[in-house]
Amino acid sequence: MDIAEIVETDGRSIEFVSELYFKLGVRLDLHWFLDQITRQPVQNHWQALARASFREELDWQQRSLTSVILRGNKDATDTDCMLDNWFEVSEQPLERWQQVLADFRTSQTHEFAQFSVALRELMLLSLNCEPSN
Repeated sequence: MDIAEIVETDGRSIEFVSELYFKLGVRLDLHWFLDQITRQPVQNHWQALARASFREELDWQQRSLTSVILRGNKDATDTDCMLDNWFEVSEQPLERWQQVLADFRTSQTHEFAQFSVALRELMLLSLNCEPSN
C-alpha cells in the first residue's frame, strides 16, 4: 500500500517508485532494522503492541523518505542518481541515522526505548531533508 499511495501522489510509474523505495531501504539498512524490530522479544501485551507499532512506523518512514526524495527530484529518471544526490545533500542528518544503526549493531539485545528513539531519528531525517522549493 505504501508504494501505491506514493504513486497516486507523485504520478510516476509503480516500477520507478518501487525501485526507489526498495533501493532507499537497502541504502539506509531499513530491512536490517526491521529485522531487529521483529526479533525483539515481547513479555506482555503492551510490548507486543509496541513492536507492531514500530514495524508500522518504519514502513511509514520509508514511505515518507521516498516521497521526500521524489519531491526533490521531480524530473529525474535515474533512481541511483536520485539517491546519490539525496545522500550527498543530506549528509549531516544521515550521519545521525548511521550512528543510531552503529549503536544497534554493538548489542544483540535492545530495549524498546531504543527503537522509539531510532524511529524518531528517521522522522527527523525526513523533516530535515525536505526539499525547500
